[in-house]
Amino acid sequence: MIAKYQPALALRGDPTRGRKVFETICAACHKAGDVGNDIGPNLATIRQWNPDQVLINILDPNRE
Repeated sequence: MIAKYQPALALRGDPTRGRKVFETICAACHKAGDVGNDIGPNLATIRQWNPDQVLINILDPNRE
C-alpha cells in the first residue's frame, strides 16, 4: 500500500486545499494549531518528520 502512494510525495502541495482536506477529514480526531480535536495525536508533533514518515504513519498508523 505504501509503495502505491509513494508517487504522491513528488506532487507539489497546495496549502489552501490541504487545509480544507484537514478540516473536513482529519480535524475530527487530530489537532493542528487551533483547529481540530485532541482525540488522536496532535499534528504539531510531526513537523520534524520527513515526507516518507508522514506517508507511512497516515497509511499504517499503528506501525510504531
